[in-house]
Amino acid sequence: MSITRRIPPCAAKVLDCIRKNVKRPRRLPRLTGSNRLRWFKRTAMVCCPMGLLPGAISPQPWVKRHLKGWDLPGRGIKCFAIWWDEQQDARAAVNAVWPKEVHS
Repeated sequence: MSITRRIPPCAAKVLDCIRKNVKRPRRLPRLTGSNRLRWFKRTAMVCCPMGLLPGAISPQPWVKRHLKGWDLPGRGIKCFAIWWDEQQDARAAVNAVWPKEVHS
């Protein structure tokens, strides 16, 4: 499998922020019962990539107020969240966000 489509250009600032501030996770996310890729910590659902940003007040941010302290466009947050939630292949999605040649 592969990613459903390229990461939208409207999510570029969010993607840059994630790449600069979040290390590539060692483990792959798992599909939830609602077919969304999420990382888990013990028994609790942790988050999507934006929820891994330091200071994120939501594990699955959809709006600007969920990412306090980050100057990210609301449209970019929503574009990235929609793109991430379309993904079914964990390895391909993680590689799209954190390319191996950049974060190995």
